[in-house]
Amino acid sequence: MVETLKEYAAKWLIAVEPTIRPTSLRAYEQALRVRVVPFLGDVPLDGLARSQLKGWFVELLKKYKPSSAAHCDSVSVLP
Repeated sequence: MVETLKEYAAKWLIAVEPTIRPTSLRAYEQALRVRVVPFLGDVPLDGLARSQLKGWFVELLKKYKPSSAAHCDSVSVLP
């Protein structure tokens, strides 16, 4: 079975937790929970296309300030 972005993100958070500050972890958790997973969480990793990422980012820019959208774009969970 192919892993989804949501499943991968959960593992990624566990893996990076010891290496980042608690405030950074909370920010990553929130960005993933609120802005990434609702849009891309069910997408299989092997099916994630650049066009989907661009579309997701365009939607973020419609709803959030550019700085907030850019923060989500910087979450390095995306393979």
